[in-house]
Amino acid sequence: MKRSLILTKYHLASLWNWRSVYLSRIIEPVAYFIFLVAGISGIVSNGLFTDYALYALTGIFCLLAFRTFTSTVSDVSNDRKWGVYAIFNMQGGSPGAYLLTIIAVSALVFLVQVGILLIAWGLTGGMGVTGHAFITTLKGVGIAFFIVAGWAGLGAAIGALVDSYYTRDMISTLTSLPVILSAPLFYKLDFAPQYLVFIAQINPLTYHVQWVRNADVYSLIFAIVWALVCFSIGTFALQRSDRVSKER
Repeated sequence: MKRSLILTKYHLASLWNWRSVYLSRIIEPVAYFIFLVAGISGIVSNGLFTDYALYALTGIFCLLAFRTFTSTVSDVSNDRKWGVYAIFNMQGGSPGAYLLTIIAVSALVFLVQVGILLIAWGLTGGMGVTGHAFITTLKGVGIAFFIVAGWAGLGAAIGALVDSYYTRDMISTLTSLPVILSAPLFYKLDFAPQYLVFIAQINPLTYHVQWVRNADVYSLIFAIVWALVCFSIGTFALQRSDRVSKER
């Protein structure tokens, strides 16, 4: 437990060391919401910004959850490269405990992002929604934390098994755009081209945004299963990987 707390403190310190990167991660979703969502709302909801804003807000939550995947790939690969993971393991820390520290910090970053987004939503008319809609949104945030944990598990698997900057960058590039753009984060699939509907059906982010928007018991169960399966994948990959990568 003590080792995990020390490693979590180390990862929290890295947030400050890379503060310019994390500042952009905080500013980006707010920019999406204030500029992109406001612009699209005039097209898709006859100018009713409040109605579309709530729809898009949940989409941005899931976008941020997915971004955990790419950040975790980088964090795990750097920890292996510089011996952080090896030292933690040599001191008796398990791969599962290591991954939990990554998830804890990722969840904290996600919480800050969501908090700022909710403030922006409130300032742009979000307070005018019904109490039921607001409660459903908060439930969706709770479900999104399990989605964050799942993406962190998959990111850890890539960071553990791939020792090449080029390969990791290629994986991130080839997965990020199709995953983000084919999921109904900012639009509905009702009138989308058939090829886009097909891609969306095999895209996990499509189902994630549905879980967050529905925010019912079944959505919670699916999100927990997602988190556990991906956590198992990440832990297994960390067990199979070299403690220190050959990458220099």
